[in-house]
Amino acid sequence: MGDEYLLIKEGELTVRFENEEHELVSGDALHFSGNTSHSYINSSEEEASFFLLMHYPES
Repeated sequence: MGDEYLLIKEGELTVRFENEEHELVSGDALHFSGNTSHSYINSSEEEASFFLLMHYPES
């Protein structure tokens, strides 16, 4: 089981997982299980940048 932590630095980003979409903007943060199917979408014309920490502990 792993975790992902996301912090939006600039722009807008949509994160899709578990049949949900989360619209994030600069300063927003999100934590979710990295073991779920997920995707990152920049649906704006502006560049988006973000920090992503992935933690997958050894079994």
